[in-house]
Amino acid sequence: KISAQLAVFTVLLIIGKNLVAGIFHDVVDALHAAGHLYSPYTNPTWWCDNPPGPSFRSAGRAPLAQSARGTNYHEAWGKNHGWAITYWHPAVQAANRRTVAEFTTRIPVDLLFQDQCGARGMRLDFNPASPAPTASVEGLLAMNEEDSARVPLGTEHGWDRVADNQVGLFGVCLGTVPQSLAPTLLKNSLPPETWEMEPLAAWLMHEQTLFWQHDLGGNVRSRRELAWLLALGYNLIYRL
Repeated sequence: KISAQLAVFTVLLIIGKNLVAGIFHDVVDALHAAGHLYSPYTNPTWWCDNPPGPSFRSAGRAPLAQSARGTNYHEAWGKNHGWAITYWHPAVQAANRRTVAEFTTRIPVDLLFQDQCGARGMRLDFNPASPAPTASVEGLLAMNEEDSARVPLGTEHGWDRVADNQVGLFGVCLGTVPQSLAPTLLKNSLPPETWEMEPLAAWLMHEQTLFWQHDLGGNVRSRRELAWLLALGYNLIYRL
């Protein structure tokens, strides 16, 4: 009886998944027909928990980044909890490649947004799959390079090496442009006589990438924000 119930549940799950995928595909087709571009949100830099996703359930904790003491790096972003991963681990690479395949073959997109690829710095990772404890950023950059060969990429924040493989950087202006997402401005935290405003990121990376406000809500809400963003050469995000 239990086996029969599981079989029925599996069939319903497959039907439901295919139905949702079909509706999703129709939505993307409708957007393209109307002249829009489509970019989904993904995050290949960590594995969420509570509940764990399918990759996490399948591979367990082996792909998680490890400190020198052998502990893992827990993270919380708002109400979302999870763990930093090792980019060099085969399970992590396989999971990301499945995501990229979904959005390049099954439901082709115009730009694949991969959150936090430009926001993460160097973190020591003693996972046995990593070639060296200091190789975390190199693993991240290798992932960006591989994915960019299949689909245009966008990410949160950014720096010069990340920009080599990104079409869009979202949020480099945080702390510069007065926005509600970044209440602490650089001019209020650094002595004004020690620096002056220059669009350095745009000068360094304008040939490689486009700039937008932050992906989590850096919209144009006032004429003041609009003036700043136009002066810096940023694309504009509108809240609907």
